[in-house]
Amino acid sequence: MKTTKLLAFAIAALLCAGVAEAQDTRSSYVVPKEHEANFFIDAGVTSMFANLSTRETSADLSGTVNFTGISASFGLRLNTYNKIQGESGFLYGHKSKAVNGTDVSDVSERFTMIPMVFSYSVCFPLSQDGTWELRISPSIGAALIYTRYDYSSATASYSGKNNDADLGLVYGVGAGVTYHLNKRLYVDAGLRYLRVGETSYNWGKLEAFNGVALSVAVGYKL
Repeated sequence: MKTTKLLAFAIAALLCAGVAEAQDTRSSYVVPKEHEANFFIDAGVTSMFANLSTRETSADLSGTVNFTGISASFGLRLNTYNKIQGESGFLYGHKSKAVNGTDVSDVSERFTMIPMVFSYSVCFPLSQDGTWELRISPSIGAALIYTRYDYSSATASYSGKNNDADLGLVYGVGAGVTYHLNKRLYVDAGLRYLRVGETSYNWGKLEAFNGVALSVAVGYKL
């Protein structure tokens, strides 16, 4: 909880700094509207590598899982150096394992994760015309994780499955590079570290885990 409080404090401090930041009046691709709100939307693909650890299960499925899926966001550009946005997505991962010495001989786990996070970005121009920029983006929110736990036994000739879902806390920080194609379109590539809190299911527990996500998105300024 201490880490969460520190991250929340850091986001609040950055927001205050962003509001206090004087508007950059120079012409750039970043802020196409001088006297109106600069909203934007984007969508793209995401791949996340996570080191999962399970407890209270008939078979340990701990290990690295690769999640892949899509993401989308809607946000507001405050000025040249600051923006805020809400993000969501749909990520899917799978892990299976053969078990020896137990009644259960084969188990598999399917994970579907729907993150819902709020991000604040501090942006640094990399070119004079504003076409290239670097962003640092802390995030906080929640993730709905739906699981399907399948098991079977070759010796006892039975099989079954357990489906369940739980909501976990999510926080982290990311960095990325954005290229503005023109005053409306842009492309963004980013790397993000995420921490997902512990969740519980009818088959056992999924311990808090760390994930590293790679994403590429195309955006449009409204």
